[in-house]
Amino acid sequence: MSESQRANVRLVERVNEISNAQGLRGIVDRFDEICLDDFEWRPRMVGFGKDAYLGRDGMRRYVDDMEATVGVPDLTVAEIRPVGSDHVLLVGRLAMVGKGSGVPLDSEWAILYRVAGDLLQSGVAFDSHAEAEEAASHA
Repeated sequence: MSESQRANVRLVERVNEISNAQGLRGIVDRFDEICLDDFEWRPRMVGFGKDAYLGRDGMRRYVDDMEATVGVPDLTVAEIRPVGSDHVLLVGRLAMVGKGSGVPLDSEWAILYRVAGDLLQSGVAFDSHAEAEEAASHA
């Protein structure tokens, strides 16, 4: 693994640590430390009526949408690894409960991040590890 790839992995590990310690609000609060101004987030749950959330305001809206819809998500990371020179793949599991329905969700979960310089440029979430691996093979 190159030094650049190690730095990219460390950035995603840091994002994960922030999320674990402070929840999704922590990502918004520390947005400038970890994301480019025009960071694009494409969540796997597009039921909020958006395909993508852009920038700090977009992430704030995403967190608001999540908090209104589900309880605190429990994210378990199995692996974080570099993909090529500017992507990082994070795979794990996601568990949460719908606020209105009380229906639990426990499923595979993955995010393919793109890094530019030393900040995140984009993140795309996937419903399955296989989908994420397929996307990563084209990154």
